Amino acid sequence: MSKLVFGNTYALLERDARGIVVQQYILDARRVLPLVAPDGQVYYQLHTDNLSGVTEEILVPASEIIHDRMNCLFHPLVGISPLYAAGVPSAQGIAIQNSSRSFFANGARPSGVLTAPGQIGQETADRLKLAWEEKFTGVNSGKIAVLGDGLKYEPMVMTSADAQLIE
Repeated sequence: MSKLVFGNTYALLERDARGIVVQQYILDARRVLPLVAPDGQVYYQLHTDNLSGVTEEILVPASEIIHDRMNCLFHPLVGISPLYAAGVPSAQGIAIQNSSRSFFANGARPSGVLTAPGQIGQETADRLKLAWEEKFTGVNSGKIAVLGDGLKYEPMVMTSADAQLIE
């Protein structure tokens, strides 16, 4: 269960006087922290856990721990649960679908540029932008715009190949 829920299972080894393993204690994965020393040696910091017999916080070398990990996506000593591992690409897929939906709701055009023949003030630019967004985006996309005073609309066109929709 520890491996499936947390992506890691830790077993603390107990050895006899000859150095032979005589007992294994499964540890609570939330109470174990893998550490890497500057020289590359691996240690495990064990926090108190009465169920497994760890009565004080100790530092144990990797030779005394069996570490079974799953889905090491971020670091070779840190496993993650299968549910989290499946959730990462799912969240990415949802973000891609939301972006695609927004892209096509905008007429498959990312945006455009409304230019004036001369310089305009920030207040005028904000007013034009707001009016354009209200009248010509979303459900109003594709409506006819009538421009005066030398204003010019230049769409930023993206082909299906550029949007990788063919693939």
